[in-house]
This record gives sequence, C-alpha cells and structure tokens, in this order.
Amino acid sequence: MRFDVSFLTGAGFSAEFGISNSTPETSAFQRAIAENSRKNIALFPNHKIGHNSFLKDINARKIDILITD
Repeated sequence: MRFDVSFLTGAGFSAEFGISNSTPETSAFQRAIAENSRKNIALFPNHKIGHNSFLKDINARKIDILITD
C-alpha cells in the first residue's frame, strides 16, 4: 500500500518528539501510513504544539508540512 500524500494528527506535536499519541494501535497505524507516503502533512491546533503524549508516532523530520491555526 502506497500513498502520495498523508494527513496526520495526534495528541501532540513537538520538534523534539514529533507526533505523539496515547494508544499503541493509533501509533502503529500512523507510523505505517507515514512510512508509506511520499509526503506527510501534519494538522495540529495550536494548543497541541509543544505537547508530548505517551507514545511517539513519527519523528518530526518525517513531516513535510505542518498546518496549524
């Protein structure tokens, strides 16, 4: 399975931790999508920027575009 573009979100996003979530199933799904996409776009409201949740999903270096409010 390959994707041209993925739109990703989560419980938090930071430059040090990347995208994070609170459940192992969500983290595994997000990683699989990001690893099989040519371009990864992260969508986060401003209150989730700088917040780290329990599990790291995707390293911030794998995000091509960050969209916030």
